[in-house]
Amino acid sequence: MTRRSRPAIGIAVSAALLLIAISGAALAIGAFIDDDGNVHESEIEAVAAAGITKGCNPPDNDRYCPDGPVTRGQMATFLTRALTLTPTTTNPFTDTTTSPHATDIATLAAAGITKGCNPPDNDRYCPDDPVIRGQMATLLARGFSLEPPQVTFAAGGDIGAYSGTDATLQVMAERGPSFFLALGDLGYRALEPESEWCNYILSWLGPDLPIEVVVGNHEDDDGPDGDIRRFAECLPDRMDSVGAYGSEYYFDVGDGLARIIMLGADTQVDGVDLDYTSDRLARVGDMIDEARGFGVQWVIVGFHKPCLTAATKSCEVGSDLMNLMIEKRVDLVLNGHDHTYQRSHQLSCATVDVYRSECVVEANGDGTLRRGRGTIFVITGLMGAGLYEIDPEDREFGYFAATLGENDPHEGHGYFEVTLSRDKLTGRFIGSTTRFDDIFTIR
Repeated sequence: MTRRSRPAIGIAVSAALLLIAISGAALAIGAFIDDDGNVHESEIEAVAAAGITKGCNPPDNDRYCPDGPVTRGQMATFLTRALTLTPTTTNPFTDTTTSPHATDIATLAAAGITKGCNPPDNDRYCPDDPVIRGQMATLLARGFSLEPPQVTFAAGGDIGAYSGTDATLQVMAERGPSFFLALGDLGYRALEPESEWCNYILSWLGPDLPIEVVVGNHEDDDGPDGDIRRFAECLPDRMDSVGAYGSEYYFDVGDGLARIIMLGADTQVDGVDLDYTSDRLARVGDMIDEARGFGVQWVIVGFHKPCLTAATKSCEVGSDLMNLMIEKRVDLVLNGHDHTYQRSHQLSCATVDVYRSECVVEANGDGTLRRGRGTIFVITGLMGAGLYEIDPEDREFGYFAATLGENDPHEGHGYFEVTLSRDKLTGRFIGSTTRFDDIFTIR
């Protein structure tokens, strides 16, 4: 699998970005001897005049080193000076005591501008690491109170082409998501061939909406209702994904906003069994770790078959995949397969067929959930196919905060909607033939 490079911010570029963010910085001509003719010379001189930078070669400080990288420690100092923050020495990190930027790092943390470099623990700052572009965006947005952009997307599986599907697609089209994750069990042969089903979906959602598909058991090599390869041809990747589109791939949203990982867990495609154990499981862990290392704010994983459920299915994908999601503190896992809506509590652990109350993470006083404390699992299998019942006596029922099934008085169809900003993830069930509502927020 192709890995994307990890771009670092150069010290001259950081000067230009800071100048854009601040206002009223005067231009000082000739503060440094090594920036003459540099494309960022005017910005470098302006941030020097504002007292944000003092140079790179103390005590003389007659050079700026414009082609050098910026470390996280240096960035903390730049920002505390630019924002004129009140210094503090209360240090929340274990690796900054010997850094010359220790006070500025502590000050930045006290202001809520940095949270650390090793989520979810965040007890380290990594002061000597280079600042990468995603981290830079986050630091500037927090520091200058910039309104973060939002992205809203839709997700759902078990779709078909039925009256419930019509209603769900109509509501989705009206709400206008940025993209749609089709979580497997797509056509059910309600329309044939696969291209006819794709045309049906596009007739509701329009030709401009990216629709990203992943294989379910109804369209894998043994599936009775089509071939994922043909579905992937008529609904091709439009999110610049990396990997095998339709069976195992990921794509990034925004500049470090989110990574979406899509897996064909417990299916077979082109004769390959997609069993998530050993090497394949480790590869998924690498995708998650890479995103965290890039400073990506949210990690979301989608695969058709759930592990935890209080309806009819069992953990067909294997508990190893579920445990990896929790161990890596994936923010949100999206499934289909069990034709219900089920949203778990935020979970710090879980055991199949056993409810463990200590695994449920308590919400904040305002009802929101805290990022990095656990994983939320959502089964969103109500897009159009027939509904299954929820079993309140199921041994896994206690893991779930909200459920909707055939035996609920508000039963009906709908899909799941996610709205992302850098500081908040909001998930909501959107009903199409039901008034049932469920919403949660992670901050």
